[in-house]
Amino acid sequence: MLAWVGFVSLAALAGSSARVMAQTEGEPAEDVGASRTPDYAQRSSNGVVASSAVLASGAALKAGMVALAVTLERFFRTPLASRVERVDLGQCSEQELDDLCEKLYAIHSKVFDGVSREAFEHYVIRSPAARTKLDIFKHRGDWVGYLAIHDFSVWIDGMEFVVRRGETGILPEYRKRNWATKKMAWDGVRLKLSRPTANIYVLGCFVNPAMYYSLARFMYELYPNPRSQTPNEMLRLMRQLAELFRLEPIEGENPFVRRVGWQVKERELNHERIMRSGHEEIEYYLALNPRYKNGYGLEVLFPLSMKNLALSFVNSVSLRSHLPWRMQR
Repeated sequence: MLAWVGFVSLAALAGSSARVMAQTEGEPAEDVGASRTPDYAQRSSNGVVASSAVLASGAALKAGMVALAVTLERFFRTPLASRVERVDLGQCSEQELDDLCEKLYAIHSKVFDGVSREAFEHYVIRSPAARTKLDIFKHRGDWVGYLAIHDFSVWIDGMEFVVRRGETGILPEYRKRNWATKKMAWDGVRLKLSRPTANIYVLGCFVNPAMYYSLARFMYELYPNPRSQTPNEMLRLMRQLAELFRLEPIEGENPFVRRVGWQVKERELNHERIMRSGHEEIEYYLALNPRYKNGYGLEVLFPLSMKNLALSFVNSVSLRSHLPWRMQR
């Protein structure tokens, strides 16, 4: 119930976000952020003004709603759509697939080491997943990155699970635009809304602490994380999924660490900056997987549930607004 209330509230706020942004740009928006008092707060039992506490709480609520609407508009602004091209792999000929792989591997090679073209083609272009979505990120017509999302259907202990996996590579100068994060978030919401009763999980194997940090800082439920222990049932599921997807463990390393082979190309200066960042999530990642530069990845799992999506979005708004609280399972 909480998750549905959250989504309904977000939809209502998104509807008013255009008027909020118009007001910030100097255009009239007569009903957003106005100072008039709500009807319920104008009358007491004898028709006089209600208490100042009610007025204050109403003003605070309205201010919070306006701030959230502005955040929604800025986070999901529409120009992103003109910079993303969705490729239907099922409609591509063999030659088109080869050409596509060649262009994407050229971008990939500027971001990662340790992956052959054949392996890249298998994981990204010709995945054995039940469904694959491929997005190309562009800047002024040039290809600058990609995002591949794969949905696998697996059975564990007599139950069907949809396991979402993915690969992304974006040239360093375009990473701060958060294109991949926005696309993954929206696709995750759409998948869950289309299959509300399905057991859907996202399985990752992060080969860089910055990748882990980008999710762990706001996710309500994600394992492993520095703020809570991983429940036994999740540990068991992570082991089973690792075996299904052939995520090889590494002797002498943490049980969550897997051999991936993908090595992020980064300057030593950038590595030192990451080491000194002081972020709780990055320090936790480094404690579990200190030799990530060898192509070792940290296995990460989280449920794609209504509750997790809604409360994670609340956390992201809190972080963007510099509020001192967060929700954590």
